[in-house]
Amino acid sequence: MIAGKRKSGKSNLAKWFMHGFQNLNPIIYDSTHEHPEFKGDNRYTPATRSYPDTIEEFDLFMNVEIRNSGHKLLIVEEASRIARNRLKAPDTALELVDLSRKPEFSNMTVIWITRRLSQLSSDIVELSDYLILFKQTGVNDMKRLDAIDQRLRMVMQREVSMDEHNFIFYTGDNYSVEKIERMV
Repeated sequence: MIAGKRKSGKSNLAKWFMHGFQNLNPIIYDSTHEHPEFKGDNRYTPATRSYPDTIEEFDLFMNVEIRNSGHKLLIVEEASRIARNRLKAPDTALELVDLSRKPEFSNMTVIWITRRLSQLSSDIVELSDYLILFKQTGVNDMKRLDAIDQRLRMVMQREVSMDEHNFIFYTGDNYSVEKIERMV
């Protein structure tokens, strides 16, 4: 799961995953229209961007485009438009979180990307193996960081900078501050 403010580096990291893991036949659910360089079977651009219409389209995408498709890496941009906090996430999104429930999703890696950590489904955040946290400043985002691990707020405030495109890599017990180079 990746979270961060606009221009913090989220989409550049998504591009890095798309280019770096071609062997996984990656596909990006590009609701932000930020990735025109990926074409054909590697990019899906939803027709709708407004909740709750996004849920129906995501379910259709999962059932038609993803099941048994050979894609082993799915990147979902603006995931909070599909799986909002405090609202029921689509069944297909929850299936992806719990990959072992459905054999057609076995061996698939899913990267959920959102601007606001506080707006993404708690199920997705809490069950993610790794959190990549770019700059967050909102009050509710800071509360969410505290709920995950009280060390994260302090690290976010002291060490994560928009200008340097660095982020917290959090594994549940440990964290480190990392930096990416701009790919644009």
